[in-house]
Amino acid sequence: MAAVTDDQKMIISRVINVFETGSTGGDYTRIVVFPDGPGGRHQITYGRSQTTQVSDNLGRLLRLYCEINGEYSDHFTPYLDRAADPNLHEDGAFLDLLRQAGNDPVMQTAQDNFFDRRYFLPAEKWWSDHGMEEALSLLVIYDSWIHSGGIRMFLRNHFRESPSSACGRERVWTARYAEIRHQWLKHCTSPGNPEKQRLLRNSRYRTRCLPEEIDRSNRDLSMLPITANGVDVTL
Repeated sequence: MAAVTDDQKMIISRVINVFETGSTGGDYTRIVVFPDGPGGRHQITYGRSQTTQVSDNLGRLLRLYCEINGEYSDHFTPYLDRAADPNLHEDGAFLDLLRQAGNDPVMQTAQDNFFDRRYFLPAEKWWSDHGMEEALSLLVIYDSWIHSGGIRMFLRNHFRESPSSACGRERVWTARYAEIRHQWLKHCTSPGNPEKQRLLRNSRYRTRCLPEEIDRSNRDLSMLPITANGVDVTL
């Protein structure tokens, strides 16, 4: 199984942290409420790399935090069964609790472990299973995993190149996927939800950054700094 080095993983994580919170270290306290949940409902996004209420991801994070006895565990207990409640963004006490807990080192550890297990490791497995070897490809794949929920088949269907495991060329596949995803974000529509459409289109700053690294052949992510949405990322 292919693997990236610890330094490469750190660079990948820091670039994604910038995309999500504007900081290379991420913002463990950050809360944003967007109308991008199922059916256009508002939902909470939270933490270092901004997990959401969709698929009970926020609930998974809070349960992990409580299992390792964070400072605010007892306060979160009443919320564990309703962490996916679409009306929870209106609960000011809950939002304040999330912000306070984000300063708890135990919550920060929980978030690091959660984002690793829930997002990075599945993205790395997809990268390895499909014969990829370059860290830049994993950055492109992980960004899609964090922001778009995985490698989207409807995007892959827009180009013919196969991944390495199917006798394709890794660098061509990576460049094509990054470009197609950028065009999707640039022109995407969300009928009946103009705010969601605006948010998706505005998020294409992340897919502007990735082709820049592809163009300068930064395949092992050793050419530093990487400029991510105006922020220099380095070790």
